Amino acid sequence: MADRALGKLYRAFVKSRMAEENTLFLDAVAKRFDPKKLYPKFIDPKATSTINVAYPDRKEAMDLAEANDFKNTKWKTLMQSFCDQIESLLDKNFLESFWKYKPFLNHHRAQAERKMKGDPRKAAELLGISDTGTMKSLMVAHAVGDQKEFKTMTAKLAAVPELKKKKVKSSMITKMLLKAKLI
Repeated sequence: MADRALGKLYRAFVKSRMAEENTLFLDAVAKRFDPKKLYPKFIDPKATSTINVAYPDRKEAMDLAEANDFKNTKWKTLMQSFCDQIESLLDKNFLESFWKYKPFLNHHRAQAERKMKGDPRKAAELLGISDTGTMKSLMVAHAVGDQKEFKTMTAKLAAVPELKKKKVKSSMITKMLLKAKLI
């Protein structure tokens, strides 16, 4: 992963789901392609960190290892197949729940805060309110595409006495902020 912090979070998440061998294998292959070292650790059915891959591929690797044929060019194809299988397994079994993982959401929000279009103080000033905390939450929710949180924050701002007195609705807040290019 290009974002080191995100990669670290993902590895911790996979580890918490008792599937750490998968990321360890991918990291090991990416670091140094050496079937002689990778086989006993990840592919051998007796390995402590055995990866879950298709039996025909594992069988071919077992046959090559049994023959002590670690220089065979078939290893490259097998390792690529193992990587593809592991990546597919991770995507299928873990990716969707990773997006809901609290540390990921916190990381994502922190990234969004750094990339926010506008300044919450300016946005609050535009609306004539002093609640910059709620404004910041609204702007971050918009930046990360969290529609539920965005609606909650616009409703909360619309209920602020200064805006309630002016009969400002949630939709008006959104339009004003968009027009001012603050979100």
